Amino acid sequence: MENALITHSTGILFILAANAALWFFLEKRTGWKLFNYVPPLLFIYVLPVIFSNTGLITPKAPVYGWMGESLLPFFLILLLLDVNVRSTGKVMERGVFVMRIGTAGVVIGAPIA
Repeated sequence: MENALITHSTGILFILAANAALWFFLEKRTGWKLFNYVPPLLFIYVLPVIFSNTGLITPKAPVYGWMGESLLPFFLILLLLDVNVRSTGKVMERGVFVMRIGTAGVVIGAPIA
């Protein structure tokens, strides 16, 4: 969209950061019952799509590539720092067992078939 209102990378980054900050702030401070049913992440993902489709921000900008290459890995690491590995392993035991049995079935069954 060539006639978008905000086309500069700094403006786009500000809009996206302000959108995320707004919804997390509202969840933490207001206590709205809406957030019991709809998580703020849904709004954080949907609103930029609406902004892009209505012409507020441009859908093609260099900042999107930079965010994917630089910010995304950093935020994934931050997200994983809070994971309790021991509890996650206990939850995954049955799933890993089922995957191994399924894999063994394919490995044994494929040559037979």
